[in-house]
Amino acid sequence: MSQRTLTRAHSFRERIGDSLSSHPNELVALFSRFIQQGKGMLQPHQLLAEYAAVFSEADKEKLKDGAFEDVIKAAQEAIVIPPRVALAIRPRPGVWEYVRVNISELAVEELTVPEYLQFKEELVDERFQELGLEQGWGDTAQRVYENIHLLLDLLEAPDPCTLENFLGIIPMMFNVVILSPHGYFAQANVLGYPDTGGQVTRLLPDAVGTTCGQRLEKVLGTEHTHILRVPFRTENGIIRKWISRFEVWPYLETYTEVRELQATPDLIIGNYSDGNLVSTLLAHKLGVTQLICPSTSHTQRSTKDSLPSTQRLRSCSSILKITLSTSNHLFFQLNLLFFSANAVTDSSVPRGVLNDTKKPIIFSMARLDRVKNLTGLVEFYGRNERLKESVNLVVVCGDHGKESKDLEEQAEFKKMYSLIEKYNLHGHIRWISAQMNRVRNGELYRYIADTKGAFIQPAFYEAFGLTVVESMTCGLPTFATVHGGPGEIIVDGVSGFHIDPYQGDKAAEIIVNFFEKCKEDPTYWDKISLGGLKRIEEK
Repeated sequence: MSQRTLTRAHSFRERIGDSLSSHPNELVALFSRFIQQGKGMLQPHQLLAEYAAVFSEADKEKLKDGAFEDVIKAAQEAIVIPPRVALAIRPRPGVWEYVRVNISELAVEELTVPEYLQFKEELVDERFQELGLEQGWGDTAQRVYENIHLLLDLLEAPDPCTLENFLGIIPMMFNVVILSPHGYFAQANVLGYPDTGGQVTRLLPDAVGTTCGQRLEKVLGTEHTHILRVPFRTENGIIRKWISRFEVWPYLETYTEVRELQATPDLIIGNYSDGNLVSTLLAHKLGVTQLICPSTSHTQRSTKDSLPSTQRLRSCSSILKITLSTSNHLFFQLNLLFFSANAVTDSSVPRGVLNDTKKPIIFSMARLDRVKNLTGLVEFYGRNERLKESVNLVVVCGDHGKESKDLEEQAEFKKMYSLIEKYNLHGHIRWISAQMNRVRNGELYRYIADTKGAFIQPAFYEAFGLTVVESMTCGLPTFATVHGGPGEIIVDGVSGFHIDPYQGDKAAEIIVNFFEKCKEDPTYWDKISLGGLKRIEEK
């Protein structure tokens, strides 16, 4: 009996080097396109788009012998500083490799994590303090080095001992301010109102039956925690009514004149991009540490979206101390509903009727804004005739009962209606308003699971993915965005499926292939369902 021999797996640096040696012209053409984008950062969908634009199918076949296509598909970002391009590559969850290509010298080198981060920091020519190394990290280079590595250990493999050690070396915070200038925030009666969140938040004199018109509100169950509400001011007085988060920017500079703070805080935390701008200005004014927490819905916005570019630069480059992106949210809003094929108990009238109620249902539930991409789901569902024939679509978002004051949501409403007409989805789709009954939410997942359906999470980016966890916990096969937390929650093809929202037609094919395979093999649905349950139990 012959003995098996173990062979060393080639690193991505070696695989890129081999491809560069065997196909120099093709790879130079691709990396030249990256460099033509100028100094900056490229996201995965941009890398794939450039790859598709440069090479014909014949060229892609030639490149497969060097596995370069696998490199591009596994790349999570590219840092471009001409003539060099650095790639952060994640071949599988929890495993990362970093390489840098010098297009002028046709050289490839492997980078350590610190080397990659240092190269990334060159995008903004910041120095020691602006890299986040404030007082308290250490009084010598060796002390700073040790503390930074302790933080890295905590981020990569958190455990109670490492956390205790880290907390033991950083300055303790006694007075903390959390800023979220927009929206409604209170301890009751705000579920369903726009933009809830924050400790220092907006005072709304016309508070619509909530306590949002109360200047100071003690947080129940605490001794020293309060909600402080500060109004937006103009030359003509204060703004009494709620306004959309996309219209608050002219008021933010005067909002930083917070006279109500009774002491100088030790730490200021910004929530959402507007809160981060205010926290930046306040931290600079007061000379205190700032912590920026990107939100699940704003971290991925491009510069053409809600935050004006000059204000974004001020917020990101002024006195950035530590930036954290976390899946633990202090406050969240959950939109709930109960679905029946023939009736809905909510008073808001749903849109659409399902003609064939025997077909499985795919559904999605989220806020109606661009990043959640529910209109994108409707569009790629409408374009795929096989998918329309295989399943019905249910979307849960927005409120049919009242007109939204949010400009982005208004635009998404119009787009949703136009897509239903454009692709003649009458009889295929049911569009239900967001509901506020928590019990019905669990019933919805279970109802869809009982009909052998699936949950679709098509967001352009999702930092964590609460609905993904909920659907998998209910044994519902889940198709979720590959960008963000769901990419690590789901093991593709085992406990669910990854879809790329930037490639809607391909996502539709993945979904329809699943349901066609379920027709051929009725046990396949159960296999993916059990895989999702097992994944949740493992985590």
